Amino acid sequence: MYRLKAVTGAAALALSLFATSAFSQTDLTVVTWGGNVGKEMLDAWFKPATKDLNVHILEESLKSPSDLLTHFASGQVNWDVVDASTDMCERGGRAGALEELDFNTIKTDGLPKSQVTKWSVPSTAYVMVLAYNKKKYGNNPPTDWKDFFDVKRFPGTRFFGPFVTVALEVALLADGVAPDKLYPLDVDRAFRKLNDFKPNITAFASSYGQSTQLINDGEADMLFLPDNRLFAALRNGADYGYTYTQGIMNYDCMVVPKGSKNKQLAMRVIANVVSPSINARIVDSSGLSPSNALSITQGYVAAKNVPTLAINPTNLAKVVEQDNAWWAQNRVRLRLDERYNEFKAR
Repeated sequence: MYRLKAVTGAAALALSLFATSAFSQTDLTVVTWGGNVGKEMLDAWFKPATKDLNVHILEESLKSPSDLLTHFASGQVNWDVVDASTDMCERGGRAGALEELDFNTIKTDGLPKSQVTKWSVPSTAYVMVLAYNKKKYGNNPPTDWKDFFDVKRFPGTRFFGPFVTVALEVALLADGVAPDKLYPLDVDRAFRKLNDFKPNITAFASSYGQSTQLINDGEADMLFLPDNRLFAALRNGADYGYTYTQGIMNYDCMVVPKGSKNKQLAMRVIANVVSPSINARIVDSSGLSPSNALSITQGYVAAKNVPTLAINPTNLAKVVEQDNAWWAQNRVRLRLDERYNEFKAR
């Protein structure tokens, strides 16, 4: 027969403090796109960022570009920190669905000024790159979007991405629009170019995860996808090349939904995540680029990883930054998702 012994003195005090700490943790709901990247963000960012804040992290995932606004419209806001695409953040801010950030808490040193708004700060940077099968094209690889659309000089399979964003940009660049004249997008011209090219499109990937699998399986001769997805395939042994020339650069961003019950705590978590030391951790875990340039200049990113980062100045000189304000103003107004889905279905 076992007896429970009374706990007294210092031991009782320690147990009491442990119990108080254990049961007074704040639940903080963090929302990402889920999958491997969501797990990588949790391990690289959110666990270190909340280490000293007595926080218990709850995870949820985004499913579509409308989720942020839908969640706010439900009137049952239980999200605290959301890592989303920049056009989602822009749309959410304009719709009044986001809290204004506390920039006394969140320091923006090293973050690209073009990506800091009163509702959001950039969390990662990535480039939508043209990737190609090295075995197929040998010493004559494609170098830009004109080559991607040129099936006479570069015969082979072509796979497009799942979303209208980027598809319109690459069509216009292939049609001869200068990168510095890309916005505002000439939507009708872009769809004309896409319609002309439609017979040469092998298929549309249902997600960028599927695009990565196409590379792993060697099925795609050419396609476009985020650079970190490509790098994952290269680490698995895929024999593909890529170019940053005219790559479409974008960022993900962090926001606090309006009505969050943990607003100030969420601000502290975001402040930690975008700080140079923690922001840099995403490189080793996912291949994504940090958004904070100080992650590089202050030595938090290993020198061997710097050449492939989106925010490396050498790469920045080659890419075209997506205009998220334009997308936020026009994506719904011009029915761009619907038009792209109709184009895919024809």
